[in-house]
Amino acid sequence: MFVKGLRKFLYAGALLALAPILATGNEPIAAPAAAGASPAPGAAPCMQTVQVCEMVAEPYTYTRTVYKPVTKQETYTTYKCETVTETKTRQVTEYQKVCETVNETRTITKRIPCIEERTEMVTKWKCEKVTEMVTKTVHGGHFECCTVPAGNGFLGHLCGKCPDPCATKTVRKWVSDCRTECVPVCRTKMVKECVPVCRKVCTYKCVTETCVVPVTRTKCVPVCKTVTYTECRKVSVPVQCTRNVTCCVPVCETCQGTRMVPRLVSKQVPVVACSSPCADNCGAASGCGRSLFAGLKGRVGCHTHKCSKGCGSACGVASACGGCK
Repeated sequence: MFVKGLRKFLYAGALLALAPILATGNEPIAAPAAAGASPAPGAAPCMQTVQVCEMVAEPYTYTRTVYKPVTKQETYTTYKCETVTETKTRQVTEYQKVCETVNETRTITKRIPCIEERTEMVTKWKCEKVTEMVTKTVHGGHFECCTVPAGNGFLGHLCGKCPDPCATKTVRKWVSDCRTECVPVCRTKMVKECVPVCRKVCTYKCVTETCVVPVTRTKCVPVCKTVTYTECRKVSVPVQCTRNVTCCVPVCETCQGTRMVPRLVSKQVPVVACSSPCADNCGAASGCGRSLFAGLKGRVGCHTHKCSKGCGSACGVASACGGCK
């Protein structure tokens, strides 16, 4: 696709480049005007046909593929779980209890009561009075007379007199006296004593005997029987279902479009004879329309010299050629 577009672009560029050259090839050869002469008043301008490349809109038809959503119905198989009831038979062994009576010979030990005399030591408590010596501390004392120096007294202190050092007085003083004494104390004590006591005691003797005893026993007897039972099991059942599915389907469709195509269009252009000194530079007087490459040479010369010799609006041929700017 890219190569195709590039090919079209190169083709249009070639047409645009050759259009001025083709246009100059159709120009009529104008006679040179006299120096200083002006065109006749009221004369009709000389018209020339020029081929111009233009981009023309062209309708065309093309085909494209479009994906369109289509809803269709499809059938699929799914499975659902169902419970099925089945009746089955199996053999079952059961044990039944059976009672039976059997005579057994057993040795039995019996306890026979009897009375015996026994001497036992019995503990008794009795009260007795006991005299004990107890040590105790006795606190006592007595007063003694002693001589002490006499002071001023209360009045002496008030009057401010000095005490007499030779004055004495007799004072009673308590002297404590502590001593330890042993004192007899009478107390009552509980005294334990063991006394033999003769008693009659009831005891049991063990006597062994052999006897026949009827015994009832229970034993298990196996019994086989047929049992019918119902079993429920789950089974997967296929189910046909229908669902709507949307999918994209390719569809070819024809469309109308417009594209720009380069075309050569013929146009009438007025031509004015060139009477200025730039005719030599533009190449109009030296054969602008004589050959295919004469106009191109004059155009290149005009572009090279940039109309330095006063190429103006009088250069009609050069203007028609499109090289004078």
